Amino acid sequence: MKKLLKTALYVRCASKEQNKPSSIESQLNQRRKVCKDSQIVKKYVDEGRSGMNLNRPGLKQLLRDAENGLFDTLYVCDATRLSRNPAQFIKILNELGRKGVKVNFLNPNDALRFSILLTFADYERKLRSEATKKGIVLAKKKKQRKLNPTNYRN
Repeated sequence: MKKLLKTALYVRCASKEQNKPSSIESQLNQRRKVCKDSQIVKKYVDEGRSGMNLNRPGLKQLLRDAENGLFDTLYVCDATRLSRNPAQFIKILNELGRKGVKVNFLNPNDALRFSILLTFADYERKLRSEATKKGIVLAKKKKQRKLNPTNYRN
């Protein structure tokens, strides 16, 4: 017998209007269709909450439950439901990944969007790293002995 995945659903709608394709009920219906071979253990709902703010009750509870191993798979209709801020989005995905949770998006464009976000995040990390190295070299040339941003002595 095939083991059912312990699945959670996350939905968010910034407005309380329920007649749009991104309404809470519409998002839940889309997920139920996809999760037929899963045991839906919990639904997390943030209605009337902005995707730019991480201070959302449903999201906070989702992260606590992920920490406690309540589910191993999360379904989200669209990446923007988790966050509209790329840095926050990556932070959420990293946190869930560390907890062993696989995140699935129902929007087929999200795989591409996620890859692009990761590419830019990596590019930004490399730029910061290079700037830090240049700053350290410059400080050494000026014979300044300071702590660098990572708190290691040079």
